[in-house]
Amino acid sequence: MNRILRFVFVAAFTAVSSLSFAQKTVTFELSSAESYKQFGLAGQSSQTSNDGDFTEDKSVTSGDVKLTVSTSGVKTANRMWKGSLRMYGGTLTVESANDNIVKIVYAVSFNNWDESNNVNNQELKMTSEKDGKNVYKFYNWTGVSKKVVLNVKKAFLRSVTITTVSATGIKNVQTIEVNEKAPIYNLAGQRVSKDYKGVVIQNGKKFVRK
Repeated sequence: MNRILRFVFVAAFTAVSSLSFAQKTVTFELSSAESYKQFGLAGQSSQTSNDGDFTEDKSVTSGDVKLTVSTSGVKTANRMWKGSLRMYGGTLTVESANDNIVKIVYAVSFNNWDESNNVNNQELKMTSEKDGKNVYKFYNWTGVSKKVVLNVKKAFLRSVTITTVSATGIKNVQTIEVNEKAPIYNLAGQRVSKDYKGVVIQNGKKFVRK
């Protein structure tokens, strides 16, 4: 009887252990010359145009993940300007329809990040990466939520990368990890070709291409 119970326990444990958290990574690129199009804007803002201004909340969706830029609530509008999303107030919201959001990486343009930017009154952890002579800063949120709201005082962003997880079989995890067709980005958040040399990000992981 004890042998049978032990067998049942081991079988149940093996079944549970065969489940793993399958990670999915979505990157919203904000630094290309045409990034404004994903928000349905007419163009980039400039000294002579307000085409890239957010005069109302605008969203972009990739898979189950939605990124929403609010209006600034101050005199200077949030806007797409010179290769970045420039926010002067309001909120930047990430929502996942199904899976849990466990990590968000905000890639900053130069040093344009106000330290009072927060999620639930908590500051975000800063990390940096060096690529040649350039040093790129990132602000990181980690937790478990289906909705994450960044309260912004000032933030110029090159990209936003979101990692979500769900319980699935290990085979699915392996499929995601070896997806060589996934887009490749440099540390500036710009999509690059497979021949790019230097530090790159693919499938949410950083590595060096030589």
